[in-house]
Amino acid sequence: MSKVKANNTTTAVHFYVEVEGKKGLQVFASDVAKQYYVSCMQQAEANSPIKVRAFSISANTARVIVDSYDQAPGSCKSFFESVAEAFCQYFSEVNSVAGAVLRKGIKIKSV
Repeated sequence: MSKVKANNTTTAVHFYVEVEGKKGLQVFASDVAKQYYVSCMQQAEANSPIKVRAFSISANTARVIVDSYDQAPGSCKSFFESVAEAFCQYFSEVNSVAGAVLRKGIKIKSV
């Protein structure tokens, strides 16, 4: 009989997540930037209990619906923080911008 950690589950919990660029920046303005953000989510998803169901990306905001197969409160936040870190590094290199380009305080709501 295998043991399952108490914070893991086979039933997904769904979250709506909103990630915004800093005021005055259009971080997702180009199709290349949007595609890079999607690839960041795909890479993070490979080693995570978080699975992306749907997303919409406008010039300055990414809206994402995810399934979490981990009941730990920080799993979804940690997932999007790792995505943000990879995207910010890319955006800073491509656009010669220093510092974070996404707003702190990722919005996460259970749905």
